[in-house]
Amino acid sequence: LKLQFLYFIGNMSGLLQETTWKHAAGMVTFWVLTMFCHTCTMNIVNRRLRELAPPETTPPLPDLGHDIIPKMDEGPNDVLLFLQVGLCVGVTIFSDCGRWAILFRYALAYSVLVWLRSCTILVTTLPATENHCQHPKEIENPILNALLGVVTGGAASKHCGDLMFSGHAVALVLSLMVAMTYQNRVGIKVVAAAIFIADVYCILATRSHYTFDVVVGVYVSYTTWCLTPSTWHSFITIFKYEALPPPAYHNEAYEVDGEMDVLEVDCPCDESTDM
Repeated sequence: LKLQFLYFIGNMSGLLQETTWKHAAGMVTFWVLTMFCHTCTMNIVNRRLRELAPPETTPPLPDLGHDIIPKMDEGPNDVLLFLQVGLCVGVTIFSDCGRWAILFRYALAYSVLVWLRSCTILVTTLPATENHCQHPKEIENPILNALLGVVTGGAASKHCGDLMFSGHAVALVLSLMVAMTYQNRVGIKVVAAAIFIADVYCILATRSHYTFDVVVGVYVSYTTWCLTPSTWHSFITIFKYEALPPPAYHNEAYEVDGEMDVLEVDCPCDESTDM
C-alpha cells in the first residue's frame, strides 16, 4: 500500500504543481477573511455585553463545572493550547499522509466552525463568567482591534461575551484529531489527549467559559472534522465542482481531468474518521 500511495503521488505530481499553491492562496485568503469577520463580530458582542448585560447588574450563570472545579488564575490554558497546536504542526510536517491534505482539512474545518461560532455568539448575549470580563473594556478602535485579533488569533484583541461555543475547544479538538488521525505513535496520541484534558480543566478553572460552551464546542468540532474531506483528491473535486466521493471509500478509482487514477492510502485516518 505504501508503494501504491507513492505511485499515486507520482501520477498526481503535475496536478499538484499546477494547483497546490493556487488553492493554498485561496484557502489563506478565505481564512483571513473568516477571522476578520469573526473578530468584527466579537467587537459587536463585546459592545452588546457592556450595554445589555453589564456584569454589575447581570451575575454569572450557575454552572456545575464551576462549582466543582476550584478557580485559578488565567494563563495556563493559553500555554497548553499553544503546546497542542505546536504538536499538531509537528505531526503535519512529519506525516506520510499528505501535508497539504492535512493542512487544508484543518483550515477548512476551522473556518467552518468560526463562521458557525460567529453566528452563535452574536444571536445570544450570555452573562460574563467570573473572570476579567466582569470588567469588559471599551473598544476605542474596532478595526485595529479586529486586525489584532486576526494576527494574534484573538490573544491581543479586546473581547468579552463570546462564550457559546468555546473557540479554545475548537482549536484543541482539531489539533487533537490531527494527532489521532495522522500519527501512528501511541505516545504522541497519549500526549495530545493529556494536553486536551488538562486544557479543558484549565478553561473551566479560569472561568474562561461555561461548561456547556466547552461541551458544545467539543461536539461540533469533532463532528465537523469527521465531515471534512480527508484526502487531497477530495479537495481537488471540490475546487473543480465535481461530485465528492463518499468519505468512507478511499481505495477506488476516480476521474481527474479525463484520466482515471487509483487512490489507495495506507493511513490511520481510514480507521478513525470514517462515519
